Amino acid sequence: MHLMTGKTNPIFLLILLCLCNYTNAQMLLFGTVSDSATQHYLPYANIYIEGTTTGVISDEAGNFKLLIPDSLLSRNIIVSMMGYISSYTKASSFKKATFNKISLRSQNTILSEVIISPANYCKYKQFSWGAQKAHTGKINFVYGNEIAAYMSNSSQQKGIIKTIRFYITKDGYPTQAFGAMLYGVDTKTNGPGKNLIDTCFILSAKKGNEWVELDISKYNILIPAEGFYIAMEWLPGSMNYLYTIKGSNANNPSSGQSLGAAKKTEGSKTFVKNYLSGWSDFSFLFNAAIGADVLVSDGN
Repeated sequence: MHLMTGKTNPIFLLILLCLCNYTNAQMLLFGTVSDSATQHYLPYANIYIEGTTTGVISDEAGNFKLLIPDSLLSRNIIVSMMGYISSYTKASSFKKATFNKISLRSQNTILSEVIISPANYCKYKQFSWGAQKAHTGKINFVYGNEIAAYMSNSSQQKGIIKTIRFYITKDGYPTQAFGAMLYGVDTKTNGPGKNLIDTCFILSAKKGNEWVELDISKYNILIPAEGFYIAMEWLPGSMNYLYTIKGSNANNPSSGQSLGAAKKTEGSKTFVKNYLSGWSDFSFLFNAAIGADVLVSDGN
């Protein structure tokens, strides 16, 4: 047993000094994200430091907390969400220890004029495109990365996209939320082009080793003649859940969920992009376990 004396341990002072310096070397930014017109809170908005992988997502009530190192106070804090115009604000302009309210302006989105109601589904046939089975392969990334799988429309079928699906493995943190987007085809690169809808759908698995599906038929998104891409995005919050795949470099961890891989088929394509570069064709390396169900006109 060691008894306390009137003398102060110099090692204790050194540790205390280091802790104080660490605390003072960063700023806590916290607040809410909301719609500028309706004032409704925006859940799952991305809040991150420009040019870095440091970021978070707002919770279901639009709240967020982000630690900003003093060395990055000159950078912009970007707040983004599909369907809204991104906000760019210098980190140094936010007030310390103050609740900040960030508003995003909505983008006007014109959806298809063709409406297919559930009552009319009998006039359409359902087909499954893309991956329908996953094998033992796994695709792991970190925040800042996005992967997209091509849905071919070689038969020039007409209809709408009914559901999108992703196979999430049990590796990593399968219950972590991820973003899902739909893109048209860039005729120059044959990769993902413009958004088919200005919405980022937020999904998550229940336990892993399962297909996560979302019915998007209510959006009446027409099947493009040239096909389309379905993409998965690793969100900023995934950086709080890092893991290392067995046999991989411990200094290069993955984050969040792990996407399954599927067998390559004729016409399958997989593209990858990160915040530092545009889309790149990775079809030679793997085929993402991503698919869709489409409703096609019975008279097609």
